[in-house]
Amino acid sequence: MKTYKGYTQGMLTVVSERYKRRDGKYWIDCRCSCGKHCRKRESDFLLRNVRSCGCYRGIRMQEYHRIHEYKGVKYNMTELAALWGLPSRFISYHLRKGRDIEEIAELAEARQKREKQ
Repeated sequence: MKTYKGYTQGMLTVVSERYKRRDGKYWIDCRCSCGKHCRKRESDFLLRNVRSCGCYRGIRMQEYHRIHEYKGVKYNMTELAALWGLPSRFISYHLRKGRDIEEIAELAEARQKREKQ
């Protein structure tokens, strides 16, 4: 019997052995870093289709609505993305890497120059 107990992926840690439900699929019990317990299909877990109990979506939404100041004007992430002509996931990615808005603006300008060539 395969065991994943203690294995961590994203914000989830497996807390019990896998088990088979009536539908024939294997499931595992996990604990999220936010403290909630959840059940995930083994195949989704192994294919990395899940990363949290669902709380990560709320964290991402908070990022999109957070206000950032750029050149003395306040913007949310969607407005910055429109201003720079980039997808908002570009800004989100670099914010998670610890970069500030000025650094991201420089990266955005460099990216736009590369695309024009």
